[in-house]
Amino acid sequence: HAAADLGYEVLVSFQEHEDDWQHEFSVAHRVDGLILLGYGDYTKSRSKLALLEKSGYHYVLWGPQDPDTPAITVGCNNIEGGRLATQHLLDRGCSRILFLGSTSAANPELAARYEGYITALGQNGLSVDPNLKIESENEENEAFEAVEKAISSKLSFDGIFAVTDKMAISALRALQQAGKVIPDDIKVVGFDDLPVSAYVTPRLTTVRQDVHLAGEHLVNTLVRKIAGNQVSSTIMQPRLVVRDSA
Repeated sequence: HAAADLGYEVLVSFQEHEDDWQHEFSVAHRVDGLILLGYGDYTKSRSKLALLEKSGYHYVLWGPQDPDTPAITVGCNNIEGGRLATQHLLDRGCSRILFLGSTSAANPELAARYEGYITALGQNGLSVDPNLKIESENEENEAFEAVEKAISSKLSFDGIFAVTDKMAISALRALQQAGKVIPDDIKVVGFDDLPVSAYVTPRLTTVRQDVHLAGEHLVNTLVRKIAGNQVSSTIMQPRLVVRDSA
């Protein structure tokens, strides 16, 4: 509405659902600006973002700040979010916290959450156990199978930090199927605070990214950029939402 009120036409694009980036270039000639969400594999998207920047199109990206790409971004402090989640588990008495998620360069936001996990462990005098790092993509079945495998292998852990709520909910299912009581036996924390997280059983403790505020920042930044004003990237601070799973 803010862009429309000023007479600007803005397109919101989910690139992870649009492999043909020429679509973004062609649309850019018909609108005043682009808001890019869900960039998919960042290692592949970086060069395309650089092309957008070089072409002079007005766009703003939801995602990580990257010194190698001069894009203006709005994003979450994922390191702090990972630290908050892990510290909460530690404060609840956990000492062997399983990290569930991807840390590849293709997913820099998720990798940053792992950095926060490591930070919290270090701040509490704990070393990183590589056996507790379970690589998994952000897919329900893959996360479920990863936790199921960790349980069947007799891996010792009393907490799980999953880098997305989707993965955390899959972890809850795997634990419950194995007869684990949550949070008595194992505590679980997710990340994102998806609407469904407040309705699963047990209700999921998670790290919230304020999507409404993010939307405001994205639009306001793009509008100022279109108007020729100097703009800079924004890092939003996450917040822990404590429910029943931890």
